[in-house]
Amino acid sequence: MKISRRKAIQLAGATVAGATAVQVAGISPADALPKRVGTIYVARLWGKKWVYRRDPVTRRYVRVRVNNTKGMYRGTSNASLNVGIGVWPDSAAPGSNGHLILFGHRTSHGGPLNRANYLRPGIDEIVVNNFTYVVEKVHVVTARPAMHALTYPADLPGASGPRLSMVTCSLPNGKPTGTRHRLVVRAKLKPPPEEPPTSSTIV
Repeated sequence: MKISRRKAIQLAGATVAGATAVQVAGISPADALPKRVGTIYVARLWGKKWVYRRDPVTRRYVRVRVNNTKGMYRGTSNASLNVGIGVWPDSAAPGSNGHLILFGHRTSHGGPLNRANYLRPGIDEIVVNNFTYVVEKVHVVTARPAMHALTYPADLPGASGPRLSMVTCSLPNGKPTGTRHRLVVRAKLKPPPEEPPTSSTIV
């Protein structure tokens, strides 16, 4: 594909202008992009997608279905939420003993949490960096004070240990969307599967 000289000059000018705007703001181009810290997958919300992958035997590209994962990005600014799921500062690391808090858009920028009110406690799972959390509760809280959404309810079994909260905007009935309420999905880390007992030696 050929690009005309005029188009090339326009593209170069846009690039320079963008870089200049970033420098005026006092941040470097690298800092302007949110840092990706992992991936998240919720089957009921995002399902699967078709991708092309190269078959190691035939060396041909084949169309396969894979989990439609979303990227997780450090911070909850618009820069992070506009490209994926934001991780609240000072949250616990995925799988660790503590509270991992995630934020996402309900309707804008693809609305990754648009159908979060349909998640079912005890059934649906949230996979974060290969750690699986089981949904415990889906409820609506008021946006103020913020601790309503950021504090894990003490009456849930997962109130201690590895736990997760996924927060998004909501109407009082849990549907999209409003700014005065938050829909919060609470989940606890799923224990690893028990290893089958080793068979005793028969003499």
